Amino acid sequence: MAIHLGTFKQNKKEKRYLPLRYGIGESIYPEHWDKIKCRAIEQTSYPQYTLLNVRLRLLENMVHCFVLELKNNNIIPTRNELRVMLDNKLKKNKIIKNLESAYSLVTFIELYIKQSTYYKARGTIRQYHNTLRLLKNFSKETGRSLALESIDMAFYAEFRRYMYDKGHTDAYFGNQIKFIRLFMNEATEQGYNKQLIFKSRKFSCFSPDVDKIYLKEDEINKIQYVPIEDNILLSVVRDLFIVGCRTGLRFSDLIRLNPTNFSESENILRVATQKTNDLIYIPLTQDVMEICKKYCYSLPRISNAIFNINIKQVACMAGVEDKIEVLTRKGKNKTYESIKKYKLVSAHTARRSFATNAYLGDVPTIAIMRITGHRTERAFMRYIRIASENNARQLLTHPHFSKISPKTF
Repeated sequence: MAIHLGTFKQNKKEKRYLPLRYGIGESIYPEHWDKIKCRAIEQTSYPQYTLLNVRLRLLENMVHCFVLELKNNNIIPTRNELRVMLDNKLKKNKIIKNLESAYSLVTFIELYIKQSTYYKARGTIRQYHNTLRLLKNFSKETGRSLALESIDMAFYAEFRRYMYDKGHTDAYFGNQIKFIRLFMNEATEQGYNKQLIFKSRKFSCFSPDVDKIYLKEDEINKIQYVPIEDNILLSVVRDLFIVGCRTGLRFSDLIRLNPTNFSESENILRVATQKTNDLIYIPLTQDVMEICKKYCYSLPRISNAIFNINIKQVACMAGVEDKIEVLTRKGKNKTYESIKKYKLVSAHTARRSFATNAYLGDVPTIAIMRITGHRTERAFMRYIRIASENNARQLLTHPHFSKISPKTF
């Protein structure tokens, strides 16, 4: 809420208004808020608008009373004086203290999930619930308090030890710390937390360079033409995977494709992505168009879990059996394991394969990023998988490495 106070310039004695911004401990979604009137919009989708607007009007009247009181005593009202008067009247310091003691990290996450349900993707909400479940189990099994002020370096060390004891990797631990930092930031901004140790670089959400595979074009072709037409489920899984490899779509966007996404006059796919809500345009190859026509441009829906189980079987049948050496890190411990490639294939392999193969095929990086949604080239280069040998072979064709230096005398 912003209250404008009248003050005077000393030189020209012109009135100007300075805003008083004062937090009242309430939150509201932007679509329910009128920025001009500084009031909640009267709409059925936000039935609490009446109560909130009454409260705002009472607070605004209170400020005007304070202004008149100060002026009657020949005191020029300032923002700081009004803020102190509001704090004293509302006993705000006491309220904040009670809020801090009432909320733990767990209770705040539960609140934040409720706040986020209406505008964040289901996958994101599932990840929030997963972190919440881990923290509840951690607190129950270790007896450690999860009060917001106790989320410090001691918590970090104990939680890390707990995750390793449960067999989780550095990558998974780092992912959970990323979400914990997000929740702590939100709790701080909403006035429930004042402890800022979680912002330290030592409270890191490091993400090791985990071995994630991509499929080469010849491997994708093997999968595309493997004879499995007699098995409907495997055939559907194979078709979805090929479309993913040729379009770079996330699995959540892939299974939502319908006739409205396809251009009638051109082989162009138009998709508003579920995760980022970006509108992207993707050129379609002839083989992808034939697959989409097969399903009348509405691709079959299947769960991610069932897809990941069956795509491994399809890749195995297609002979994708090269050995891959996988590195797993758990603290100081490093484990190398040789695994057949088909066992590592998943729904996301299709998207990673699209980006990597397009890059190796000399498609401009910026053009690929417009499809994959990567904001920076640095993030994109970390995403694609290029072995050192492939990188060297690609550089051989570059003019810098192919030119012959003249002989010098």
